[in-house]
Amino acid sequence: MIRDLYTTTAGYHAALKGAALADEGGAGRVFMRGKDRVALLQRLSTNDIAQLGPGQGARTVLTTPIGRIIDVLTVHALEEALLIVSSPGQGGLVWAHLKKNIFFNDQVSLEAAGRSHSQLALYGPAAAALLEQVSGAALSELRSQHTATIDLVGVPVLVADITVLDPVTSLTITLDAKVG
Repeated sequence: MIRDLYTTTAGYHAALKGAALADEGGAGRVFMRGKDRVALLQRLSTNDIAQLGPGQGARTVLTTPIGRIIDVLTVHALEEALLIVSSPGQGGLVWAHLKKNIFFNDQVSLEAAGRSHSQLALYGPAAAALLEQVSGAALSELRSQHTATIDLVGVPVLVADITVLDPVTSLTITLDAKVG
């Protein structure tokens, strides 16, 4: 793993020509559960979260009631939850904003996942092929912002395609930290 992927020439070239693995532990992660989870995030952010089905995701801007930006989030719709990923170092701020906007009748719970779940990123044109090779899962058809749960050496992990600019494929790998 290239620990300083973002600041070294080697990391840059690996991400452009092959694959580079980076620790994204600094990103905040929150599981939002309950029947009103989508409605809550819908009213607090700019993207149409209500249209997401399980396995789909979107980028959205979390805002204050007067439209000030708190953070740009990546939201993954899972079967029974939304996985919300914040920018590095913004997890606490995002958590506090979500928590204070859960109203009395909202059936929503938040579960901090920053310590319970690790997150890695695999960047580069060979990222999907490399992950397919070690997992046996077909990931080349995974659409941008969508997720798949795969078995990686006996451990279930959530893989999300977070590619923003082609040709540099970007995948995040989220796994239970107790297993990893």
